Amino acid sequence: GEGPGNIKLETELKSKIDQSKQQFVGHMDDYFNTAAALGAMFELARETNIFLQKAGGGGEILRAARDQLLHWGGVLTLDFKTGYDQMISGIPDNIMEKLPEIADWASQATGSPQNPCEHPLDNIIHLRNCARKQCNWDAADRIRNQLADLDILLEDHPQTGTTWRLKH
Repeated sequence: GEGPGNIKLETELKSKIDQSKQQFVGHMDDYFNTAAALGAMFELARETNIFLQKAGGGGEILRAARDQLLHWGGVLTLDFKTGYDQMISGIPDNIMEKLPEIADWASQATGSPQNPCEHPLDNIIHLRNCARKQCNWDAADRIRNQLADLDILLEDHPQTGTTWRLKH
């Protein structure tokens, strides 16, 4: 949930992202030391998994870590996108299968397009935020309720935006 604990965890992960950026670039500047650069990537992946275990959900900082890892994968011509979103989110397959249907409905309800490069849950959260900005409270509530029916709980935070976690 919201509180000093999660804000502290997010600050720690932000620091780890910044640190890993410096390490990755430093290793690549050192005659393309890709082995060491991969080490920086794996360290960030490890820290991201620790964050997920402690925080119990995702948010902007988790997307930043994911985007950084995917970017570096692109630099090294590695394809992490396939299956990566589900792995890092920890959402079971039977729930993942239902998310595109919710995203399609939310896109129609808000008149906002989906981003095909985004994780389906990130799309849904973005579309729910669009509905809220439009004061379309029925659509925003329906999206929240559809996710809650799948045991995905949304939490709105003034500082970090909307995060989610699996109901345990």
